[in-house]
Amino acid sequence: MLFLVSTGHDPVRTVSNTIFPQATYEAHGSPDFYDVYIKEVFPRLKRSPRDWGRYFERMMAYPTSNGPENLLADLVAEMKRNVAAERTFRNVYELPIYNPTKDRVGSPIGRQCLSFMSFKLDNDNRLLLSAIYRNHFYTQKLLGNLIGLGRLMAFVAEGAKVKLGPLSVLSTHAQIDAVGASQAQVKALHAQCAKILSASPEAQAA
Repeated sequence: MLFLVSTGHDPVRTVSNTIFPQATYEAHGSPDFYDVYIKEVFPRLKRSPRDWGRYFERMMAYPTSNGPENLLADLVAEMKRNVAAERTFRNVYELPIYNPTKDRVGSPIGRQCLSFMSFKLDNDNRLLLSAIYRNHFYTQKLLGNLIGLGRLMAFVAEGAKVKLGPLSVLSTHAQIDAVGASQAQVKALHAQCAKILSASPEAQAA
């Protein structure tokens, strides 16, 4: 979105890639893109003092007593096994992002905003995702976050051989931030977005 770049903030693509690095996945495929991310992409992110852009690293290298664990790969493999089995467990797929040993210490500025994700399967084997945010800047981050979460869902659904279902986002605190622009500019931006949404086929069908 040009508005974000023109006001000195990260573009939508950068925000969405913090949740799922789509270009890395398309270039290398699964599971190779996990190693590429850790060896090539993540070292570049670590140069930044900010910590908010490391969601994907936490999914696939979550710290445990036995070392980093790829929770995302484990989740996809477990779901795929259960779908193929005689009995399908539908509500056992949890993916934590918040790390209490790290996120509760130091400066509160720049901490992770996405806290937790819960994947479910309905009776038609559609994938459902509920994502919980402790804090959400709607102007800067919401669109990129929704795209990233949608891409993550598509990856999980493809790996587990299930269909895509709805995405739900719970922002326990949210604000329509001005992102370095005037309130009038932000209001005009949101009005433009609302106009685009109202003209979509989905909105007209409803």
